[in-house]
Amino acid sequence: MSRLRGAIRVGIAHWAFGNLYEEVVRMPERVAERPGPAGSPLGPVRSPSRPDP
Repeated sequence: MSRLRGAIRVGIAHWAFGNLYEEVVRMPERVAERPGPAGSPLGPVRSPSRPDP
């Protein structure tokens, strides 16, 4: 029974870290796809009070 519990824990950890990895890797794509106020892909990241260089 303890081997089954260990296998279940390993499976859940594998699933959770796999999902976390996919979210971290795909986050730059999501930020780039969402247009900012001026149409810039970095619009939501920059503060509106800071002018462009």
